Amino acid sequence: MLSASNNKRWQQKHVIGPTCLTVYISAMVVSGIAVGVRGFSWWYQLLIVIAGSLAITGLWLTYLTDPGALTPAAHQDHLVQLLDAGLPVADAHQYQRDARGMWVRCTQDSDSTAAAASEKYCSTCNVWRPPRSH
Repeated sequence: MLSASNNKRWQQKHVIGPTCLTVYISAMVVSGIAVGVRGFSWWYQLLIVIAGSLAITGLWLTYLTDPGALTPAAHQDHLVQLLDAGLPVADAHQYQRDARGMWVRCTQDSDSTAAAASEKYCSTCNVWRPPRSH
């Protein structure tokens, strides 16, 4: 379980994306009203503001809510069975064990400029957990 300080660092690290999108959407709505739809009737301008507000609300609701539960699998993943047995698998460079011995799969190339996303394998549920899942 994450401590409060680790959880706070995680939130600060990943909140920049939704914040930047909020600023961008707000700037587009304001510039659209100031320049683009100024000559239209008031209800059309109001419709633009409502659409922008709904976009921002949907963005933050998607970011902040729990994505739901993952359905456990009945059997262990065949790939994990091969990795545990030490047998060769395709793209073996993407798989490694973390400090707790759980399998981790990198989903982006290591030479990419974006931060590498990773999925951990849950041995209890027998599923690959997506990023940001608990």
